Amino acid sequence: DVQVQMQDGAIDSVQVDKLRLEGRYDSRGLVLDTLTALASGGTLRGAGFVDRDSLRLIVDLQDFELAPLKHSFKQSAANVSGRLHGNVRVEGPRGDPRWQMQAAIVDGALDVPSFEPALRFSSAMVLLTPDTLIVSGLEDPEGRWSLSANARISEGRATRFQAGMQLNRLRVIIPETMDLTVAGHLEWKGVADSSVVSGDLVVEPGHINEPMSLQTLVFADSATSRSTVARVRSEVLQKVRLDVNLVGRSLLVDNDLAMIPFAAELLIGGSAARPTLKGGLRANEGSIFYMGKEFIVSRAHFEFAEARALDDLFVLFHNPIRLDPAIDFAAQT
Repeated sequence: DVQVQMQDGAIDSVQVDKLRLEGRYDSRGLVLDTLTALASGGTLRGAGFVDRDSLRLIVDLQDFELAPLKHSFKQSAANVSGRLHGNVRVEGPRGDPRWQMQAAIVDGALDVPSFEPALRFSSAMVLLTPDTLIVSGLEDPEGRWSLSANARISEGRATRFQAGMQLNRLRVIIPETMDLTVAGHLEWKGVADSSVVSGDLVVEPGHINEPMSLQTLVFADSATSRSTVARVRSEVLQKVRLDVNLVGRSLLVDNDLAMIPFAAELLIGGSAARPTLKGGLRANEGSIFYMGKEFIVSRAHFEFAEARALDDLFVLFHNPIRLDPAIDFAAQT
């Protein structure tokens, strides 16, 4: 007979409150009658055997907290939280067994850095094998967004993948910069060394309150923006091409310098490391405030006939001239 017990321990980064294993070992191999563990707020139960030629292990997971498991596997993407329910099966020849995990994540959230609020979802189904990953049913409880994904895996790396996201009046907030309501769809597909993000997005309405001044607009090279964005030039992002049509309606620039409602029609191209803009921003009313005076805007058009590289988002607010647009502007006191 074999018996193993543990209390108040840890396996990798997962806290284990209690672990109990019971089985039998003889000339044919090891039979695991009972495997029970209380860990990460949930319960694990399993059974199986290992003999000379083959093995089989079935483990049920109930109500596991996802966050410490994510940390254990050293995932570095957006933080995913929720409760994990499912099972893991390992069976086949002892030297080359096959494994599979089927699980549901319930009451979850995707927490993306610099993005508010977190994207919450009721449940998502995950199927993971050594060569396949399928995620389905990932959607907002109020129907504002949904996401599905699948990938082929080789040696732990996605070799071909496809992910799609539908947006239905999803509110996107970047603190002290903008508050947008977005609809449309995005698709990301390709292989590890070459992929493309494409789609059509409509922003309506949008409130842009990024602080601006005439000093930062005219002398941007010598002024420091209150907001900065790290310039990422990784090889991974350079291999992700962009092809996204963006239409903006009922957009409002609202800060100490200006209050201008405008519309936008833009094609976002280039790469994820260095996007480009083509199209235009247009307004036919609004106000600019300078030296205690209000200037009434009757026309403000910025046109990008050719694709212009956008090093970071804040160039649009603090140094749009660097993008070399054709400008048609009229205002009077």
